[in-house]
Amino acid sequence: MMDDTWQLALQAAEGPVWMIGDSAHFPATSQSRLHLQHLEEVLERPAEQQVELVLVATALRGDALREDQALARLRDLLAQRILLITRDEDELATRLLSLGYRILGRNSGQLAAGFDLHDYKQCPEWLNARHWANPENWGRFRW
Repeated sequence: MMDDTWQLALQAAEGPVWMIGDSAHFPATSQSRLHLQHLEEVLERPAEQQVELVLVATALRGDALREDQALARLRDLLAQRILLITRDEDELATRLLSLGYRILGRNSGQLAAGFDLHDYKQCPEWLNARHWANPENWGRFRW
């Protein structure tokens, strides 16, 4: 699952890629990239420029608060898209959902989650110009 997922993500990326976790989990690529061993190293990185894609392969077994801070910093300041593959546990899936990540799939004890800055907020059906002024209520109610 991981190799195919990484390859698809790398093919879609046009800009620089960061890889966080054990380098054995990532395919070789010629794209410009930064490799960090631990997720917590993200907390010390300056937020000067966003990268297009961050791939994370980690077990997330350390300090939950620090890991959540690092994932939030990635999401808010450092990356446009994030693909995370980790162990499959319900508690971990709940943590990722609470941070705004989407669960992309589960397979053989692994959980794939992602965040995309461009489509993280799905627009509700009622939020459009057609319902903006409630024209069907004109003349019915007096505010």
